[in-house]
Amino acid sequence: MTKSDRCRASNSVCPCQPIHDCFGLRALADDPADKRRLDDWAILAGSPVRTLTRRFPIETGFSFTEWRQRVRLMRALEMLADEIPVTTIALDLGYETVSAFIALFRRTFRTTPARYFPRAPARQR
Repeated sequence: MTKSDRCRASNSVCPCQPIHDCFGLRALADDPADKRRLDDWAILAGSPVRTLTRRFPIETGFSFTEWRQRVRLMRALEMLADEIPVTTIALDLGYETVSAFIALFRRTFRTTPARYFPRAPARQR
């Protein structure tokens, strides 16, 4: 059984993303603000960069950059649901600027983060 086969078997709960455990990227999923590049993750995983670059889209359906963006956006949705301010979300998730976060969010969800979850109207006193 190859390493990839073991990873797939051990990750049956979410077979769409076995890459997390196989290449040591669970830490990135847990901390989306981590700015390490694919080269750095390959070293940590003990895998050649070329192998990781080739296997990543096979295992996840996305390039490393696309996958990282999706991890960050999914975490952003959780934070927005908890009514955390957009600026805090952007900076906590490792974006260089708030506008970079908003631009990616808008491209992905076709709306801004502030408008994604409708807010309850303020109660009148």
